[in-house]
Amino acid sequence: MLSTAEGEQLRAQVAGALKQAEPPKSSISKGERQALRTLAKEKSVTILPADKGKARVIMDTAEYEEKVKEVLSDEKVYEVLKKDPTAVYKRQLVSILTRLKEENKITEGDSTKCYV
Repeated sequence: MLSTAEGEQLRAQVAGALKQAEPPKSSISKGERQALRTLAKEKSVTILPADKGKARVIMDTAEYEEKVKEVLSDEKVYEVLKKDPTAVYKRQLVSILTRLKEENKITEGDSTKCYV
């Protein structure tokens, strides 16, 4: 496990490397970018990232919503929840983070970065 000083030094090095990195050049032209912006304003069209690569998928919104409903209606894969489990998971997370803080395995700063 890294000491706090070592962790801070590593964090600073990574931050410095990220600041020096140049973003990749766009793979689409200005005209294509403008066309995407125009399409994005159109309610009948949905633009999504493709499953792989940096491509975009442009679909009719009604068709997209129908496909989503079809996928989510598969009861072998998904089930309707009786209530939202988020609060239970949040309490469990807070409990674990509190215990780790008390055991000095993480710092106060580390624990607050994890809260939802």
